[in-house]
Amino acid sequence: MNLTQAQKQEAKELLSKLENLYNHRAGLDILKINREDTLREEIASICDIRNKQGEIQPNKVKMPLLLALIDEIFFNKTNKKEEEYALMSSYRQALSGKDVNKDTINAYVALQEEIEENNQNLKEVFKETSTLDKEILDAINLIAKERYKLWAKIWALETFNQNIQQNVF
Repeated sequence: MNLTQAQKQEAKELLSKLENLYNHRAGLDILKINREDTLREEIASICDIRNKQGEIQPNKVKMPLLLALIDEIFFNKTNKKEEEYALMSSYRQALSGKDVNKDTINAYVALQEEIEENNQNLKEVFKETSTLDKEILDAINLIAKERYKLWAKIWALETFNQNIQQNVF
């Protein structure tokens, strides 16, 4: 690709501007981390978030919740966490009442348990190997995961086709 002299100059200027902006952004990101750490420490102290030894635990402060409140209080934004909680309460009421079919819930819970069991079985299979090193295990796992993705797509297409046939015919 051949660029004209004007294009080369414009590209250099653009690169220079971008480098300056990204350099400034890197400084802002570091400053943000430092200020979030300070904010965590202050909130942990005020809210008395401590470990068993009585030491303040700033890492236990839930930053997404805190940031949602900052957005609400200082930027007059909608508190998405509060909306999410209201929606979750509505879902809780639907699940605990008679609105949702119990068989549907039980089938889903059983499926989740089976998926968890499958995850444990996957971990156990790796523990059973004794002669393969980590690189080989990682490669075999990568191949198996790619095949899993392919199987998942095939199952999804088959389910889609069945749904179409049921609705069309």
